[in-house]
Amino acid sequence: MGGNALDYLSETIMNRKIPRKRFKELGELFSSKVAHQLIFAAIFLLLTVLSCYKATHVKAVYSIIIFSAVAVISFILFILLLWGIKYVRQAHQSSKGSDD
Repeated sequence: MGGNALDYLSETIMNRKIPRKRFKELGELFSSKVAHQLIFAAIFLLLTVLSCYKATHVKAVYSIIIFSAVAVISFILFILLLWGIKYVRQAHQSSKGSDD
């Protein structure tokens, strides 16, 4: 698997085109990447909501600061994951257009 991935990467970089027989593999890889990023985005969104909830219900100041920092960091990671999905979709569309 590792050798095939390196071959595929070098072929893609050198040719800047994806062969038709490997286009289906790219589609499967695309859906897998997007699915994993969506799962992690959902996890970080849940972490953001739970941290905000906990920050509002805790009494100690240091706990409020810690939970607020966790909420902000997890929200930033959530936004970055969504941005990554957008980037992967744009890359998939551009490679799909150059294949035709």
